[in-house]
Parts: sequence; C-alpha cells; structure tokens
Amino acid sequence: MKLTTAGELLASYVRRLVLEQQEIVSNIASKQSELSGTIKIVSAEGFATSFIPKLAAEFQARHPAISVQCVTGSHSDIFREIRHGHSDLGMSFENRPDPDISTVVRFGCETKIIMRRGHKLAGKSVLNLIDLARYPIATSLGTTTRQIFEHRAAIEGVEFSIKFQSTNSASIFNYLSASDAVSFGIELTSREWLDQGHLVARPLDNPEPFRRNIYISVMADRTLPRRVETFIEFIHQELRLTLRNNQGWPSS
Repeated sequence: MKLTTAGELLASYVRRLVLEQQEIVSNIASKQSELSGTIKIVSAEGFATSFIPKLAAEFQARHPAISVQCVTGSHSDIFREIRHGHSDLGMSFENRPDPDISTVVRFGCETKIIMRRGHKLAGKSVLNLIDLARYPIATSLGTTTRQIFEHRAAIEGVEFSIKFQSTNSASIFNYLSASDAVSFGIELTSREWLDQGHLVARPLDNPEPFRRNIYISVMADRTLPRRVETFIEFIHQELRLTLRNNQGWPSS
C-alpha cells in the first residue's frame, strides 16, 4: 500500500516529532550540559573508510560521552535512512531535490589521479586523460566520478583499459599499491594511504569538468540534537581545513 501525498506529509511530521521527543527525554534523563548520546551517520563508502573514523575519534576526544554509528549506502540509501529517522545525517557526493531532506553543508573538491609512489606518472606535476590511457585503470563501480571520466574520455576520444573494479575503496587503494594502475578520486577519501606514503595524488591539467561536491544532509525541518549540530560544524571545519589546503573550496 502506498501513502497519499497527505499521508507522506503526516508520516514525515510524526517521524520528526518522535525524534525530537526522544531527544527531550534523553536530555532530561542525562541532566548534563556535556554532549552525550549517539550520532548516527550514513555515508558513501569512501567517507567511511578513513575520514569519518578519524573525525569521530577526534570529536570523541573533546566529547567523551559521545558514541558514533556509521553505516554506508548508495545515494538512495542515504536519503532513505535520513527520511525515516534511522540516521541523523548523511554524507555523499550526490544531491537531488527531496522535500524531506535538507542540505546543510556543500563543499567543493578537486578530483585527482591516484597511483602508487614510484609510478612513472608520479614524476609529472600535472596529468591529462591521454596519460591515463597508457596505464590500467582501477575504479569504483557505478560512481558519478567514474561516469564523469568515461563521458570526458568519450568526448576527447580517449579509451581507458579498466583492469580492476570494486565497491570497496580500500580494495582499490591496495590494488594501486601493488600495480601500475591509476585511479581517480578526491584526496579526502584516500588521505590515509597518501599520508602513509603508499600512494600519491596528481592534479589534472583541466580539473573543472571533474570537480565534485560533498554534501551533508539532514531531515528537513527537524530540530537537530545539539550533539549533531556540533558534529556537523566540526565536519565543516575539517572540510575547510583539509580541502582548502588541497585545492578544495567552499560551495556554501
């Protein structure tokens, strides 16, 4: 059975009301000014590998009574989790109009080419699509970034040889470390491997068509718990610091 439009509106209102009442009860029970409780996050897989765990640990160092729950999913999964109140916030690379979802942070970032340290292309300061065509490609399955690269390659008449595909970013990075393959992504989601020195990232000579936005979304019209608002601001500050130092830029 499918709800009518009026039924959907009522269901959304009830979900928001229940979440806000639960938060009031929790605040009364805790009787604490300190942030406490669980922050529930749903995100694209790339964010959950290293960025969110690192961020959670840093946030908990300041607010030890906080716990964090993180699940991953597609863009549709992320919106569904938020809409039904199963997650407090979502983090993704995609954003589509939805009356039940509000975007609270949008931040731009540059897509770069990632490869192992010691790769022949690592010696170049800037790369182009023709450079990539000379080497095997490792890529995620069904991502917008891959679609953008394939579209641009078709326009420029460049053919890629895709040799490894996975829905798991760690698998891709490990494959890059062990081969001459190259991949494309943002430094934020590969930060752990870059910092450890296993991989390097190089910019494209024409980065504009490959730029991405990072979105943080919440349930529309919901009064967010203070812990969630504080955590979102913490994420925003980290994005500003990390991406501004790596050719990122705030979109809002």
